[in-house]
Amino acid sequence: MAIFEYLRLSLIRPDQSSLIGSDGGPAREITRREYLERVLSPSSLDFEYRGSHYTLLRDGIYGNIFVGRVGKQVIEPYHRGPEQGFAIDTVDGWRPVWLLLDLSSDSQLIAIQTGIASSKNLLQALFERIQSSLPAREYEAFIEYVSDAKEFWRVVEQNRGKLTRLEFTFVPPNALGLEEKIKAIVEAAKDVGSEKTKFTHTNQSGALDPKGEYVEAALKATSEGAGSVSLKSGKKTVFSSEKNKKTADIPKGEVPQQKDDAAITQMADRLYGQQK
Repeated sequence: MAIFEYLRLSLIRPDQSSLIGSDGGPAREITRREYLERVLSPSSLDFEYRGSHYTLLRDGIYGNIFVGRVGKQVIEPYHRGPEQGFAIDTVDGWRPVWLLLDLSSDSQLIAIQTGIASSKNLLQALFERIQSSLPAREYEAFIEYVSDAKEFWRVVEQNRGKLTRLEFTFVPPNALGLEEKIKAIVEAAKDVGSEKTKFTHTNQSGALDPKGEYVEAALKATSEGAGSVSLKSGKKTVFSSEKNKKTADIPKGEVPQQKDDAAITQMADRLYGQQK
């Protein structure tokens, strides 16, 4: 099976009052979709992650879904023929994985095939490369895993009476759906230069009891990738956005091996249909 992980791309618009447009006036604010279509328009983008070279190859936009492949250059071992005694040799090659990005909403959903690096760190490296090449930062990119809210409640029940720490971290523009007072605090954090806002709840005796409107609203936001959540029993982390990632499995035979419009459309429908 090919495993795909889901992540949320949050694009925060910094203060653009100092940016000048082509007419000499204030620069026009572009939408998140306009921004992404522009920065992802090159046929290929090279970037580095942990000392290795990667390339994003653009395959196109299928409906609302940007599709590309991220490849890593690798040296693969192989055996020569019997006349060489099946001697081991190596060949230079590439190992690609599929990257899909929903362009249709303000908080874009990513589905990326696993197999070459940590999905979150790899995507952060890609967007750092993109942003470093721009003359001005029209958006700041933040990436978080989408997690399984049902698994959170299962872990709470399993560890009830032993829960010592609950932590929610929010990215301001995606603190949607939160109870209004919480949302106001998250929004106010931007006034002191905060890019993310963290709420930590502790009870060393293990008497934390996650429930109610606040926890439900906060979990809804963070599980959808608008931040992150972690839960501890004693000193052990029993749930976290990175540990309990939401994934999709697709039979390897149904994953395109090269650009194939029909197969790519089918793959995108399957990956994003599971999220509806």
